[in-house]
Amino acid sequence: MRITIPTTGSRGDVQPIVALALGLKAAGHELRLAVPPNFESFVRDRNLDYFRIEDNAERLAKSEPGFDMAGADNPVAFVRHFVRLHAPLMERAMANCLQACHGSDLILATTPTFFLAQAVAEKLHLPMCGAYLQPIALSRHQPNFLYPELPAWLPGVGIYNLVTHALSGEFLWQYARPALNRARRKVLGLPSLPFLGPPIRYFTSEPMLHGYSSAVVPKPSDWGQDNRVTGYWFLDDGDNFKPPRELTDFLAGRRRFTWDSVACRIVTRRRRPRWSWVRCGKLGCAVYCSAAGAAWPQILLATICWF
Repeated sequence: MRITIPTTGSRGDVQPIVALALGLKAAGHELRLAVPPNFESFVRDRNLDYFRIEDNAERLAKSEPGFDMAGADNPVAFVRHFVRLHAPLMERAMANCLQACHGSDLILATTPTFFLAQAVAEKLHLPMCGAYLQPIALSRHQPNFLYPELPAWLPGVGIYNLVTHALSGEFLWQYARPALNRARRKVLGLPSLPFLGPPIRYFTSEPMLHGYSSAVVPKPSDWGQDNRVTGYWFLDDGDNFKPPRELTDFLAGRRRFTWDSVACRIVTRRRRPRWSWVRCGKLGCAVYCSAAGAAWPQILLATICWF
């Protein structure tokens, strides 16, 4: 089977998809990755087919909309700046995605490229499957990943969870709608999608793969068989990996530890983040947290556990 995976974003977005592609290739499939040009060698060095989909991701991240997106202190602002960053590139990205997917048997859509992949799949009459790094599918038992989780004992939690999925989808759609519908018409010759957004079947009829561990985020009981939590897609370079000298020197002079890098955040020029150490005596670890705004959940940067 010939599979194309279009995706954009930072190294943290692309590397797990490369690992997934290598697993699919090992299973006998032909893979093509449509990614930003700064990841070309990262893809080609692993004998995967590369296709350019968007501008350099690092340059985009350092642009004014990129800084604003990284410094957003609530889900609405994050979505608005995400679209502001990508909307001017929509038509070219749509054309590149279309060219990349020609001759494919299946398209795997990622979180940043869902609307691109869906439109191209519609144009080429191809099946599509989601490949996400976050819990994306609708659920009564878990909110959208941009929203905080409420205590289970509160009344109406199930409704709140469903509403968070609807709101995040509608926010994204309304901000992206002008550029996306224009690209659908001009590049693909497809009709515009409705004002209130795509039909719900766009989000419920396709199978989804979720690339994280169910030990970290358990699979909700209302997800069907088409929503699979596969475990993390780790890139294992085996004996070819050579750590930088700075890392080996540091490890040689310190006690043994484990470092889990969960997320990172670009510090904006306008807002100075607040930093704090949170100590957990039971686990014997220290957690370094940052929050750029009171409304945004604190982002875990690193957990260092001493043995």
